[in-house]
Amino acid sequence: MRFLSSGTILSFDLMFPPNSRNLANLRTLPFGGYALITRVYYGQNINFILDLYDEGDKLSEYDSPLKQITANFYGVFDVLQNNTILVALNETTTSWQILLADLPPLSQYNTIDYGNLLVRETYLPTNFKYLPLNTNMINITFNVPVSLSDANLSIYQKINNNFTLRQFINSKNCKNCITSGEVITLNVLNCTFNDPGGHYFIQMDNNFVKSAEYDEPILGINQNMWSFQTSIYYVVLYCLKITY
Repeated sequence: MRFLSSGTILSFDLMFPPNSRNLANLRTLPFGGYALITRVYYGQNINFILDLYDEGDKLSEYDSPLKQITANFYGVFDVLQNNTILVALNETTTSWQILLADLPPLSQYNTIDYGNLLVRETYLPTNFKYLPLNTNMINITFNVPVSLSDANLSIYQKINNNFTLRQFINSKNCKNCITSGEVITLNVLNCTFNDPGGHYFIQMDNNFVKSAEYDEPILGINQNMWSFQTSIYYVVLYCLKITY
């Protein structure tokens, strides 16, 4: 079922296990798609079976170590925000193990660099190392048309494991924020990125922008997901006057 926060249902599709196994759990995945998790009890053990579906409900051909394993008696598992799954394996009298496996992104959007499927790219790119000092413009390109909403975008500098707020922008009161379809452009202060070789990251709160089509809040960007470094060199411009 796909629905808006207002309660409006966009679609309703039936999904069935590939055979007669009992359905135990259906989990949405952070990077798109769904995990159909079934558990079949055999004495003190559980056969743990994982099937992945993409956003179109098509069964993935992903070859996973979790296709069929023996979990502990409780069949404990969890899906993390970085799209990995943890499963508690069968225990012995002297040991216990946890299996960790990365799950593939199953969304129609390929970019997952920002921990948000709806963020396609940014300027500055994440992990960029040569940001010119005193840069005064950034932009974010989404995978859907957006409009401004009411939340903050914060720019931090990392100094000795401490985070120093350099500037924040509220989307409701921003006079220098420009939206054009899927792109939002923001002007920043010239002094925000003024430390040579400085390490920065930008954090965007949920609801900084919203879907232009559905008027729904869009998820933000967590800290350290959009990070970069300024250049260690100053750019000096010289003017040469020529007389005739």
